[in-house]
Amino acid sequence: MPDSIKIPSLPETDGPKAACASLRFATITDLRAGLDAGLFTSKHLTDTYMARIREVNDILRPVSQLSSNATSTAELLDAELAAGKRRGPLHGIPVLIKDMINTTDDMHSSAGCTGLVDARPRSEATVVSKLREAGAIIMGKATTSQWAKCRSEHSAPNGWSPTTGQCLGVFCDNQDPSGSSSGSAVAMSLGLAAVTLGTETQGSIITPSSWGAVVGFKPTVGVVSRHGIYIVSRLQDSVGVIGASVMDVAMVLNVIAGPDEKDNFTIKDTRDTERIERPLDYTTACAQGNLVGLRIGVPRHVFPPIVFRNQQLDGAVSVLANLGATIVDDVKFSEFYEEFYDDLDDEWHLSFLTDLRDNMKDFLASFETNPHDLHTLADLIKYTAETPTEMATEYGMDMWQQAEKVGQENSPDSAAVKASRERRRHMQNQIPELLDKYSCDLLVLPGATQITAELGGCPVLLVPLACYPEGHPVSRNRFGRVETGPGVPFGIEFVGRRHSDLALLRAGHAFEQATAARRKIMPVMEPKTELWDGEATSGII
Repeated sequence: MPDSIKIPSLPETDGPKAACASLRFATITDLRAGLDAGLFTSKHLTDTYMARIREVNDILRPVSQLSSNATSTAELLDAELAAGKRRGPLHGIPVLIKDMINTTDDMHSSAGCTGLVDARPRSEATVVSKLREAGAIIMGKATTSQWAKCRSEHSAPNGWSPTTGQCLGVFCDNQDPSGSSSGSAVAMSLGLAAVTLGTETQGSIITPSSWGAVVGFKPTVGVVSRHGIYIVSRLQDSVGVIGASVMDVAMVLNVIAGPDEKDNFTIKDTRDTERIERPLDYTTACAQGNLVGLRIGVPRHVFPPIVFRNQQLDGAVSVLANLGATIVDDVKFSEFYEEFYDDLDDEWHLSFLTDLRDNMKDFLASFETNPHDLHTLADLIKYTAETPTEMATEYGMDMWQQAEKVGQENSPDSAAVKASRERRRHMQNQIPELLDKYSCDLLVLPGATQITAELGGCPVLLVPLACYPEGHPVSRNRFGRVETGPGVPFGIEFVGRRHSDLALLRAGHAFEQATAARRKIMPVMEPKTELWDGEATSGII
């Protein structure tokens, strides 16, 4: 049974106590101030978050597992703080990480696959080591859509894996959580951790953040190491941050960014034609209160035809202009268009499928204990077909089967794979080409609009904007889950060329501060436990 702890009785004061009154809105800065002022301890904060998780997890399932070490780690960090040692802004701050990120503690690193629940990696992911060194508490792992939704073209629902079940969004009944970083976004929507980590190949951070009314950031590929993490594409995948504010995202990026010899893309990416001077402090992007000097393009020709959302985007563009940005309206890509992804042929996918197969082998090689002998994609196909809980019949494996076939028939250096890779490389230039043509620094679009940012490894930032009003038509996917409808949020998306991370964070922070849109979007269900209200309990789910 979990142990109950009484919430401390604190005097009514302004400042950190007021800022932390609702953990759904509390930022890392707020929590840091409360911890440093002695209003609560890291242990108490961790216990409270865990209690909040237990309130909702049986229904919404955003968290796949909690670490039994979280409370003892919090106690050690409290002792350090009491002794005058503070490792940095994340000291004693509880975080959740996506269940595709390896840890060597008591939690599994399964990517949502039952065959890896008892497997143990040789080492922790670089981002985990960096978080621990900075004093963050790895409280648990967030639910992932199994294998980043790259098992089947017509795959399982967003937020589903056989290890956790079905994660759901919180802004209407039966809401689709979207993306593969589903649990990371839903957990932040409800204030179940101070911040979460996700991963993205194409939309897996940005889309669930848009539908979850939280800030989501996929930095430039190569800014953050992917060592110890399941990735689909070395050219496209990045670790990213989902948080309560743009400043929080920048603070975490300060900790996890940087070169790592175990991921050569953090040392040199062939898409960078010149030496890149990377920022020492991403929070400096949040220092300016205006956007004077920034030129922002608006590519309306690729906006999905959702009238209300586009109207809200128009209002957002006016806010950016009032903040001092120069708006360059109706810019156009030379080749990309709204239906681009619907018109692609087999050659386009060839190099992606080759990478998927090779990267799966590399990820499976990271385990020193692998009880089901899953070492290749072929092994996984066989295991999935033979294991009823993996639901191969219901959700298929056609993408895996295509990747295995492609890999057997083509070497990475075959003419066909090279041709596919060249087509993708050509399209990766669409964003920098447009920005150069119109002398723009970045683009803004309705949240979760895909415009080839993934092909160039470009950064994308999502900031909450609004939600659909009462009476708005409800749209559902083939699983019957709501994608748009009354109360469902959406965001504004900022996209830039490679290594324009600071410009995106600057624009997003200024917009966020000017609108405070997130506070106007309310879930239909949320936990009640707060830092000084009732009781919090510690334990594991």
